Amino acid sequence: MNYFKDVLDYLSKIFQWWVIVEPWEAGIRVRFGKKIKILKAGIYFRIPFFDAVYIQEIRMRMISLNPQNVTTKDGKAITIVSSIGYSISDIKTLYESIAQPDSTIANLILSEIAEYVCAHEIFECRPKRIESIVVEKLKSTNYGIKFESLKITGYSIVRTYRFITDGSYVADGLTLTTKR
Repeated sequence: MNYFKDVLDYLSKIFQWWVIVEPWEAGIRVRFGKKIKILKAGIYFRIPFFDAVYIQEIRMRMISLNPQNVTTKDGKAITIVSSIGYSISDIKTLYESIAQPDSTIANLILSEIAEYVCAHEIFECRPKRIESIVVEKLKSTNYGIKFESLKITGYSIVRTYRFITDGSYVADGLTLTTKR
């Protein structure tokens, strides 16, 4: 029974002659593969099989980024966990410049954080400073995205350990031997 219902839903969407864009969304209609129209909130006519319609929410969304290990200019290791808030400001520019917004934005943020931390010493790498510098740098990009905020949710200066094959390890220049 569900299969039959799924088939009917699919067929009704294929032959649907209209599209509705909600007030918190924006859309693009591509007619015959080349004519682009921006869709704001409202009801729009579409020609089945000839029009492709793409709708995106334009409200702010948050992405939690994976933990990132970065070394400062003076050799200190930092682990940073962050999240980014952004909204879509220009849907046409977004679709013309980025294929997968969430992963692209995540990689942009991680690379900007790494670039800043690697170029500065530990005392210059405080969470609030990193947040403000990275957001200001990203505001100059034009992907149809408005960067709302960058929040560092986890920040830790960590000791690095290098394991040596003879059973000892080095921590901050001190060689320690494990018992066997």
